[in-house]
Amino acid sequence: MKNLKNIYYKSCAALTVSVLASGNVLAAEDIVEVTKNVSKNLKGVIDVIKVVSYIAGLSFGIAGLLKLKEYMDKPGQNTGIQMPMGRLLIGALFLSLPTLLKVFGGSTVGDAGNISIDEIGIS
Repeated sequence: MKNLKNIYYKSCAALTVSVLASGNVLAAEDIVEVTKNVSKNLKGVIDVIKVVSYIAGLSFGIAGLLKLKEYMDKPGQNTGIQMPMGRLLIGALFLSLPTLLKVFGGSTVGDAGNISIDEIGIS
């Protein structure tokens, strides 16, 4: 556990240093330009988070469906329906994370008016 915390702290420090060192993050006149520079430099990190969330969502969704099938085949021998439903819920949350990031980012920094229903996936 101590080793995991050490790796976590080192990776956070490396991410912070890389964001500050890449480009002119702090070479701006006001806070708005600093925010724009930081968000521009963090775009790659956000794309990685999106890909990981899609993979995790699909994995949890498939695992939830398999556990649900197992529960339906042998309902009395399993722990209950809370495990498959929990995995399905976690999968749905991971799948919706990229859309939530876009909505929250747009509402806090701006650019919220550019989100269309086609991008969200509602037809």
